[in-house]
Amino acid sequence: SAESFKVFVDITFRYPKWVRTDEVPSPLAVKWDSYMKNLVEHENGHRDMAVTAAAELSRAVAAMPPAPTCVELDRKVRVLCHERMKKLNDDANDYDADTQHGFAQGAIFP
Repeated sequence: SAESFKVFVDITFRYPKWVRTDEVPSPLAVKWDSYMKNLVEHENGHRDMAVTAAAELSRAVAAMPPAPTCVELDRKVRVLCHERMKKLNDDANDYDADTQHGFAQGAIFP
């Protein structure tokens, strides 16, 4: 059985950075701040989906019945992992379509 199966999620966010000067008009700075806040919210939605998918995968593997051999168990776990990754990718694509890649959440600049 898959008693020692562990799921790890490693997420790195890379955001644009703007170094402001004193000459930046206040309305532009306000728009940037709003954009960044909404972009982080959008990306956190992706993160939340990945964390949820990892927890669901862990539970699904733990619920698998024992296999006759380690090779067969490994094959079944790999199939399950591929299925769950496909679902996560499909869900992420749907999320981006629904939010227009964050546009509908206000992640737009200027």
